[in-house]
Amino acid sequence: MRTRHGFTLLEALVALSIMATIAAVSFAGLDTIDRTFLRLETERETIGELSLFFTRMENDMTNAVETLWRNGSNSAMPSMQGGPQQVTFVRLGEGETINGERARRVGYALSSGGIDYMVWPMVDGPSGQKPDTYTAMEGTGGFELSYLNKSGIWIDSWSEDSLPLAVKATVTLPNGETVWRVFDLP
Repeated sequence: MRTRHGFTLLEALVALSIMATIAAVSFAGLDTIDRTFLRLETERETIGELSLFFTRMENDMTNAVETLWRNGSNSAMPSMQGGPQQVTFVRLGEGETINGERARRVGYALSSGGIDYMVWPMVDGPSGQKPDTYTAMEGTGGFELSYLNKSGIWIDSWSEDSLPLAVKATVTLPNGETVWRVFDLP
């Protein structure tokens, strides 16, 4: 009688089906890990962008100064003017004084592409002077501002000669989440 070497067709099919099941389970696990990695990478980028945006805004807000500026018709304008989706104000940088032109009028505004950062070439300027505009944050779902007045009440707009006590900025992300920061003013 002869001894048999090798596997029968049934044994080979059973081994193949076991290997296919292990491969399918492994693929599902790797796919979950890959999707989780991509989601975490997107969230990390969003948090980094938010952090940079709020850091820039905090730097500007903490350097805001209470000073009137003049537009082209020589009318005195308040140092901060703002509505629910835009704000402009006068700020100083480190070592700068208001007597020189080193002070800047800056602003933030909601645009179709996200949030714009505006810098005017000089504090006092001709009527209709356009700022240099940069994208401060792309792809936001919304941007809202409110202002804390001297009575401790949050209001939607500001145009007084003095600065508000604080400004609250709320950014709505494309997924609907909101992130907000409150900036105390000097």
